[in-house]
Amino acid sequence: MEEEKKKKDKEMEEEEEKKDKEKEEEEEEHQQKEGKKAEKGGRRGWERRKTRRRRVGGWGEVKEEKVKEEHREKEKAEKKKEEEAKRSIEKRRWRRKRRKRRRGGSRRRKRSEGEEKEGEEEQQVEEE
Repeated sequence: MEEEKKKKDKEMEEEEEKKDKEKEEEEEEHQQKEGKKAEKGGRRGWERRKTRRRRVGGWGEVKEEKVKEEHREKEKAEKKKEEEAKRSIEKRRWRRKRRKRRRGGSRRRKRSEGEEKEGEEEQQVEEE
């Protein structure tokens, strides 16, 4: 059983390596057609070992660091967006309160003045 697994793993690795080589060749041909030089001999170290590491149970330290860094950046961006949303909501509340205070004050005055006028009118009617 273990021997069969090892054989299958080796076969899979060989197939993947062949596919990788074919892809690299196609990429190089494509780049040459466009008139560009091949990019540092194709894949970088961790990209070459990626398939093997994936099966073994890891991506390699470099990839893990990159993934962690990207994750941190995404979290920071999300936090910023949330904070901005909170601020905008607070600003809206402050504006409403300010408007209410400004409008409410004049309305209160008008009401109180109106009540006074009504009170004066009632007194005048009573006096007459």
